[in-house]
Amino acid sequence: MLDDPRHHFFIHVDKQTDLSWFRKKATVKGENVHFLTDRNRFKINWGGFNMLKATLRLVETAWQSPLQFGRFCLLSGSDYLLKSQADMRTALAEDIEYIRIDRMLSDHQSDTHSHNIEHFFFPDNPILKSFRLSGRFHRRPYDGIALYHGSQWWALSRRAISFILDFLEKNPAYTQFHRYVNCPDEIFFASMLKSTPFADRISHDFEARQLMDPTLFGAHYIDWCLCSNDGRSPKILTEDDYEKLYRSEALFARKFDEESSAILLQKIDRCLGKY
Repeated sequence: MLDDPRHHFFIHVDKQTDLSWFRKKATVKGENVHFLTDRNRFKINWGGFNMLKATLRLVETAWQSPLQFGRFCLLSGSDYLLKSQADMRTALAEDIEYIRIDRMLSDHQSDTHSHNIEHFFFPDNPILKSFRLSGRFHRRPYDGIALYHGSQWWALSRRAISFILDFLEKNPAYTQFHRYVNCPDEIFFASMLKSTPFADRISHDFEARQLMDPTLFGAHYIDWCLCSNDGRSPKILTEDDYEKLYRSEALFARKFDEESSAILLQKIDRCLGKY
C-alpha cells in the first residue's frame, strides 16, 4: 500500500525472529527497502528499553541516508494505510509534528504513568524480571527537561528529527535515564518534542487543545476503548470499525490482524482503489 520510489522503508525485525523469513516474505522489494542487520537488531520485550533502542537505530539509519528524507514515520507491522498515497503525502507536507501528548509526568503524582518514571523497571533483564523486582525500587527523578507521556507512534519532520538527534548527542544522560523506565517509548520522543521550537506544531497536545478525539494518536487511528491483553494492547480492528475508519482524518490505523481484520482490510483496499 505504501510502495513508491519516493518512500523508503527501514525495517527492524525482533532479534528473536528469523530475519531471512521476513526478507523472503516481503511484498515490497527493491532499493527502497532496508532491513537492519543482525548487529543492529534487538530482542524486544513489552515495555522494555530495547524497543526504544530499535526505534533509535531505525531513525539513525534513515537519517544517515544521502537522500535526506523530509518526513520520518514510525509504523509497526500491525498498521495499515487509510488514505491514498497522494493524500498522505499532502498531509505529511504540512508544518505539523504528528504525535499525541496526553499528560505531564511528575514525581509528585501518584498515577500509574508517573510511577513508570519514579521506579526502576527491568523488562529486558530476565533474571531481575523473574524476581519481580520491576517497580519496587524508587529512583531519583530526571532533572533535565520536563517529562511527558503520550503515544509511541509519530510522524515527525526532518527539522524535528535533527533537533532530537542533536539533543541526544549533547545529553547522553537522557537516554540513560530511560533505560529503566517502564514503556519508555511513550515518553522519550514526546518529552523531547515538547522541549523543541516545534512544540506549538504538535498535532495532538493536551496543553493546547481541551478536547481531543480519543481515537487520534498523531497520524494514527487507535481504539483503546475496548483494549485487550490487560490494557496493554488496543482493540484489534474488524469490519465493524470500517465506517469509523472511513470518517477518520488519520493517515494510518492500528491494530490489524491478518485473520480478524481480513474483511476490513479488503474494504479499505477497495475504497482506495487497490482492488
